[in-house]
Amino acid sequence: MGLPEFNPPPAFMGGPEAVEATMLQWRKAILNKDVEAVERIDDIFRASASVFSEALQTSARKDPDPRVRAFSTRVLGNTKRKDAVPALRACLTDESEHVRANAAWALLQVNDQESVATLGHLATHDLSQVVQRAAADAIQGLRQLAASDHSP
Repeated sequence: MGLPEFNPPPAFMGGPEAVEATMLQWRKAILNKDVEAVERIDDIFRASASVFSEALQTSARKDPDPRVRAFSTRVLGNTKRKDAVPALRACLTDESEHVRANAAWALLQVNDQESVATLGHLATHDLSQVVQRAAADAIQGLRQLAASDHSP
């Protein structure tokens, strides 16, 4: 028995007010631990990544709740959008170890080869073993991606 097939919702057609409302619903769902709502809105984010990228980047960097920042960072990785790289790099210095670990993972997802040195520093100097492991895993994954890009 496999996982159910992902059927993306139709493209998000709302304007800035609708984006803001969706982000507020998602934040509330995270804080209330409403898994179904989080997953439903995550599907919307994946289907319309370009519409939500800026709002998710702001959330990842500035939301007062570390869980919301961590979720936002994770979603940015799932969207694999290169425009999120500066925000993801900024998240590597977040006070929350979960945000930093998710940022390391997300940089692997977007194949940001330029972050290897910074990730190397985290892998050896971050006070959190969770972050050290995530950074080391991201480096290993980035090296594998780089090697596969250069293979015949």
